Amino acid sequence: MKKILSEFSFIVIIIGFSVISCKKYSEPDFSVVNNQIITQWENVSDSILVNSRIPGMIIGIWALDHNLVWINGKGKANVITGERPSPAMKFQIASITKTFTYTVLVQLLDEGKLSLSGKLSKYLPGFPGSDNVTIRMLCNHTSVMSTFI
Repeated sequence: MKKILSEFSFIVIIIGFSVISCKKYSEPDFSVVNNQIITQWENVSDSILVNSRIPGMIIGIWALDHNLVWINGKGKANVITGERPSPAMKFQIASITKTFTYTVLVQLLDEGKLSLSGKLSKYLPGFPGSDNVTIRMLCNHTSVMSTFI
């Protein structure tokens, strides 16, 4: 199970692109471009399923400025029942959310919107025990927050 999770437990792909014209601007035909992009990602995801031990995945592309929102389940969500993955399904994603959380944390630190030495009560006033907990303590898992929740 760990090996499957380490190889990819799910794939979420976000694509953004822009079209620039040097001369006279005309609205591009995004439906053609969008169909090409979807076809390419269908091929990539099919190749991943064939060449790996991943039983299934949800793949998605969001490019709202180009009228493209596409989500598709491939393979199997349950290898015993053969059920296909659906975007409405809930997946066990383990610790992968830490990567996203710390990415946002570093961005907020860079923008000066957050301080590692700042008290949690500054950001969540009224939260039990937040006067005694810093953002650094949360990041280090030394806040003892489990006693307050």
